[in-house]
Amino acid sequence: MNRKVLGIVGIVLAVALLVVLVYFAGIYFFLFRTTFVRSDYVPDAKDDLEYYATEENVAAHYADVEWFNSMSPELVDTVSFDGLKLVAWRLEHEDSKGTILLMHGFHSDPLREYATLARFYYNEGYTVLLPYERAHGKSEGKYLTFGIKERYDCQTWINFINDCYGMEKDVFVQGISMGCATVVMSTGLELPFNVRGIIADCGFTSPYEITYWTINTKRNMILGNSILSVGGMMTRLFADFDLNEYSTLNALNKNHIPILFITGTADETVPMEMTIQNFQACRAPKELLLVENSPHAINYYTDAANYERKLSKFMEKYGLFNSGL
Repeated sequence: MNRKVLGIVGIVLAVALLVVLVYFAGIYFFLFRTTFVRSDYVPDAKDDLEYYATEENVAAHYADVEWFNSMSPELVDTVSFDGLKLVAWRLEHEDSKGTILLMHGFHSDPLREYATLARFYYNEGYTVLLPYERAHGKSEGKYLTFGIKERYDCQTWINFINDCYGMEKDVFVQGISMGCATVVMSTGLELPFNVRGIIADCGFTSPYEITYWTINTKRNMILGNSILSVGGMMTRLFADFDLNEYSTLNALNKNHIPILFITGTADETVPMEMTIQNFQACRAPKELLLVENSPHAINYYTDAANYERKLSKFMEKYGLFNSGL
């Protein structure tokens, strides 16, 4: 083979290598980093309007954030199973019926998703605990794991609650979106008997399934399966978890805790079908609330009266001193 041919082969190989490197770099910067790495971006007014859908909802949210801060909540912390400092807001009720643990979603924060619900639960007579998930806000951590490691953090916060108040009062746990997947996955762990119910609002089934659906169905990306494979390799390499490592369906196979599943029929971020799939897989006592025409993560705002009614009945039914379970 002469030098000219060798030169051409070398150029072709170099170009091919460059294409591969660019492809991998693109997936790293535009999928892995934007999805699985901590983001400290603070939403602006435009983001809030897009998230809450109407100006009325935005105004209600701001008013409830102001109320929450006026109640002088305290910051508390604990340590995760892998050594991260986890931080939460706690608003104690003087004559508490129990505690509501509220786990937020992807690249969000406790008050963004729970200021209004925290006010509702507090008025119902509960202490509320609102953690920053790992790799969010005031909690440590660089990587999100879509519930894989967060489910252990949920268990840690439940143990924190019982260390503070004992096991004589009810604990209910709610999650929205990624927080929902987190709390449902946590039911596959050994949870104390005073965890009386789970409120599972618009969660996915597994990190793999929601990533697959987002890439291939919602965005219809070219080479979607290849992108997903490379992205999965990066979660294993950098964030120490596998997209297929665990799922809500794995947990629901073992779960015995009653669950109230909630989803909006107009959810275009986590498809309603995933909540239906979780509901069907659940072997424990279960209920389902479909909120008509509600987009992702704002089911409470879309139909507050029905949402509150369902929550109150669920907690009354399964509360430790009401159910006899």
